Amino acid sequence: MSGSIVEKSLQGVFEYRTRLSTGKYPDEHITMMGVGPCQWEETLDEDGQLHSYFDRPSLIGRDLTTGDVLFQAWHQAGDFHRTADDPAIIYGYDGQFRQEQYWVNGVQHRDEKYGPASFEIDLQTNVVVWETYYRMGKNERRHGPAHICRDSDGTVYDEEFIGFEGRLMPLSPDPSIV
Repeated sequence: MSGSIVEKSLQGVFEYRTRLSTGKYPDEHITMMGVGPCQWEETLDEDGQLHSYFDRPSLIGRDLTTGDVLFQAWHQAGDFHRTADDPAIIYGYDGQFRQEQYWVNGVQHRDEKYGPASFEIDLQTNVVVWETYYRMGKNERRHGPAHICRDSDGTVYDEEFIGFEGRLMPLSPDPSIV
């Protein structure tokens, strides 16, 4: 990443930087989305790790042309982290999709009774086009499919039932029938 860096120290506790990027932020998800060039705002702790203070995002990516926020992430000592009530990662692209991910202490996690740990919404139809459930970093779900894919009209075209220990679960109570 190249560009200018402006640094400010806030209350002597953490550092806030704005980085003008002429490339893409080195993150797999963002690179796949094709986000960039962006202006990146980072909040770092005293050890130089991304860290959120006062429930504000530690990493914000803005489109250089429009100024629109494309990406927000919350961290604790460098790991994705936010309380179970709020997503740790939020991003949107093409003005058509929005994705949210729930992380606690660096692992994807959300109690399934509150919804999936990761999902994407088609903003044109307001349909959740895919959702995935994680429990303490493992892709699994007790009551229902752990991964669901839908068309933009809401029609389910794929489901995976994955139980604890990451094992594929049978659709029938009789394990000999799948």
